[in-house]
Amino acid sequence: MDMSVPFGVGRKALLTALGVGGGCGAAGLLMALDQSVRADLTLHPPKLPWSHNGTLDAFDHQSIRRGYQVYKQVTEEIEQEW
Repeated sequence: MDMSVPFGVGRKALLTALGVGGGCGAAGLLMALDQSVRADLTLHPPKLPWSHNGTLDAFDHQSIRRGYQVYKQVTEEIEQEW
């Protein structure tokens, strides 16, 4: 029996393959667990019944009219100065 090589080449290859495979499997398991926990900790905003759900309902029409009136007055004053 040759004592200079404690493990045969085949046994070294088998142990290396088991180590690499086990490491990859453990890394995959940890990544999957991390993603599942991260998905559970994500906060989502609540769905509330806002009064301005429509496309044009989001605007305050009175403030738009006031803003337009101020715009017209300012532009008229500027045009008179020129």
